[in-house]
Amino acid sequence: MDESEPFARSALDSLSAHIVILDEAGTIVFVNKAWRDFAESNGATSNVAEGADYLHVCGSAVGVGAAEAAPFAEGIRAVLCGRQEQFALEYPCHSPTEQRWFSGRVTRFPASGPPRAVVAHENITERKLAEEALRRSEERFRSLVRNVSDIITVLEADGTIRYESPSIERVLRYEPEELIGTSAFDYVHPEDAERVQSVFAKALKNQGVSPHLEFRFRHQDGSWRYLEAVGNNLLADPSVRGMVINSRDITERKQAERERTQLLIREQAARAEAETAQERLKVILDNLSEGVLVADLRGQVLFANPASCAMLGITSGETLEELPDPWEDFHLPGAVVRCARTRESIEARVRYGESYLWVKLECLLNNQRADVLVVMQDLSEGHRLQANQQRFLANAAHQLRTPTMAIMGAAELLATGEDANPAIRGRLLNHISSEGRRMQRLSDALLRLSRVGWDLREPNLEVVNLMTAGQQAAELMEPLAESAGLRLSIEGEEAYVRADPEWLQEVALVLLSNAIKHSSRGGYIRLRVKGSAIAVEDEGAGISAVDLPHVFERFYRGKGSSEGFGLGLPICRELTERMGGNISIRSREGIGTTVEVELPEADPDAKDTDSRG
Repeated sequence: MDESEPFARSALDSLSAHIVILDEAGTIVFVNKAWRDFAESNGATSNVAEGADYLHVCGSAVGVGAAEAAPFAEGIRAVLCGRQEQFALEYPCHSPTEQRWFSGRVTRFPASGPPRAVVAHENITERKLAEEALRRSEERFRSLVRNVSDIITVLEADGTIRYESPSIERVLRYEPEELIGTSAFDYVHPEDAERVQSVFAKALKNQGVSPHLEFRFRHQDGSWRYLEAVGNNLLADPSVRGMVINSRDITERKQAERERTQLLIREQAARAEAETAQERLKVILDNLSEGVLVADLRGQVLFANPASCAMLGITSGETLEELPDPWEDFHLPGAVVRCARTRESIEARVRYGESYLWVKLECLLNNQRADVLVVMQDLSEGHRLQANQQRFLANAAHQLRTPTMAIMGAAELLATGEDANPAIRGRLLNHISSEGRRMQRLSDALLRLSRVGWDLREPNLEVVNLMTAGQQAAELMEPLAESAGLRLSIEGEEAYVRADPEWLQEVALVLLSNAIKHSSRGGYIRLRVKGSAIAVEDEGAGISAVDLPHVFERFYRGKGSSEGFGLGLPICRELTERMGGNISIRSREGIGTTVEVELPEADPDAKDTDSRG
């Protein structure tokens, strides 16, 4: 080397690469510091020092890296003889304690004179380890992509499929190559395509991650499968726009969600129906005249309708929590316990003040728990009706017995012929006639009761002029009113109603008969027609406040009443209601009584299409 040699050596010694210079025969003419240090650390100083035959060293190499030594020596010869400008080779050079890789590069020395070569060995262990780690990572990634259940798709900016993972075949039965180059949006359901494109375009524009998106994707067999996907813009090169899409099949989950929703809807409908049924049942029970109560074995009341509370003496607003014991002749709590334990029905009739009750207990089994249903029925109305009937029968028997005896007595006198006086005979015959008419009235009343109570004939409804019907009834009753010293008048104007003419006349006759019967001589009776109502007013004795609520009950006769059988007004109400109308009464003692019958209005020009025989 010339005078610049010290500078060159110093420069080469500062390099980290292991550098050696060879002459044309392959003999080492120079090594730098890094070469010497490496040779010393590996115990090979004499073999690779200045003056050593490097080609011979390469040719005699054994062990790790020996396979690469011969090609490297051949590369050195090719450079020295001018066949190649340079030569490079990577090779392992492992020590007992670590793995190492080197890169050897041979370059022809640019100088005049005999050919020389510069050989540089650079430690590339870190790079090789990084490459090996990357290779293993790529292998793991490929294995993961091959075996993962999710579908990995790489899309270009326009939606063209650049890559499709093998899992597409397991999930949707497509070959990955079959989809490469096609548009992913062509497989999305038409109703979902616009939404999917919008979401992924926004994520692509913002170079971010798209939200989780659910959409329908066409299966290879033509059916639609639900996918859940998320897109991530992982491509760092701004010149390449695309998305990595991770999607999974959620069809079974969506089906389960639909089935669950349907079950919830059915459950809610069933619950609503049950609640409606319970509400309906509660309304029915709350409006029953019978008392209904449910209690458990301990005597705790689980349910009680208003009628049962009234029958047990519980005032409105109080809460019935425990069974009371209100009856002297029947111990209700004890009966409930006995019924729950024996599972047998219990019936009893009890008296509570002025009321008569029928009580029945039934055991209810509910999840092995024995509750008891208590049903109570008020028999007081029946008792009162029975008492009225007995009173009527006694009165009817008395009424029949008296005229019968009078008729028989008069007939016997006439039959003997002992008294031929014409005046006496006439009086006896008149007596027989009078008592016979009295018996006929009783017979007619009984027949009317029988017809109203048991005749199921429907009313023959027609369009009737209410004023005309009132005038006809007044004309029939006017002689009777005059004989009683009463004045009968009719007021109002024409009005048309739908009624049975025969029934309407019978109602009007009963009301006028009652007014005549209970009026004093010199009084007035007025028959008024107003709108669709006809009313009969009298100035008679009136009805007491005690008797007024019961006047429409059969066989009821008020205190002090000596005539009639308690049938007239009940018959009127029955007939009126069956014609679709209603009847009401107002009365004050000493002032008089007004009975009003209101019937459905009718158009006088309408055809009688609703008449029934």
